[in-house]
Amino acid sequence: MLDICFSFTDDSGEYYRHPLVALTSVFENTRASISAHVLSDGSLTAEGRDAFIKLAERYGQRVSFYTVPEIQPDVLANVRAVFGVGSLFRLFIPELVSASRVIYLDCDTICNLDMDEFFSLIPDEVVFAGVGDIGISRRKEQRERLSAMRISVDRYI
Repeated sequence: MLDICFSFTDDSGEYYRHPLVALTSVFENTRASISAHVLSDGSLTAEGRDAFIKLAERYGQRVSFYTVPEIQPDVLANVRAVFGVGSLFRLFIPELVSASRVIYLDCDTICNLDMDEFFSLIPDEVVFAGVGDIGISRRKEQRERLSAMRISVDRYI
């Protein structure tokens, strides 16, 4: 069983479609059983939740939903200036998801390979791995915000 996780907030009631497309690409390209984990702040609508459930059923896979704890307003103020609030939710994966290994995917990810092959590339002893966010280097405001937080753009994942 492969554990794949997405996290987001859905204030518009429409954003769920992005991770739904990403999850479809995982299901389409992966032969192994998948357990999808969806972390949100309670903003995921019943329609969005049902769409994830129907998709998982269609592919014979599993999906679970988690509500993240409330985040302190001062932390949110700093994050909102540059990143979506949902970007913080991934920090709750170890607390909420009971799985020995989880791959977190951004909601705008399209997978064109078998995720089982991807899992096999990561040695068992690796606790955390990430891929650099190449888009961040093109956004001046985000680069400046990262710099103010003493986070190197080259090391941001």
